[in-house]
Amino acid sequence: MRRAAALLLACTLGACTGLDVHTTPYTGATRHPPGDEQAVLVLREEPGRPHEELGQIVIESADTDTPADEVERRLRIEAAALGADAAVVVHDALQPLVADAAPIWYERDVRAPETRKLVAIAIKFR
Repeated sequence: MRRAAALLLACTLGACTGLDVHTTPYTGATRHPPGDEQAVLVLREEPGRPHEELGQIVIESADTDTPADEVERRLRIEAAALGADAAVVVHDALQPLVADAAPIWYERDVRAPETRKLVAIAIKFR
């Protein structure tokens, strides 16, 4: 019961930060019970030790000022939900959204707002 309440609270708090999170478990990957997000490693390159890929996690934020530690915290929560030991970041960049042209004819300004997108693979060590 406490775990469900904590997960609900974490998801509610995460929703307030403006992060859009999509987790896709891989078909055929072994299902593991959820783990402790504090124990999940965040890696920037694939580890040399044997592991199984469990799924993909995509985190997007329209607010480019979202603190990196908040994005990493959400990544750990999502990876832990898949039962992962680590999340390997394969893409982390600012990217332009669709260009936004000013609606007024005399204001010929075209803006390309940015969004932050992080893609990671949740893994379980063997």
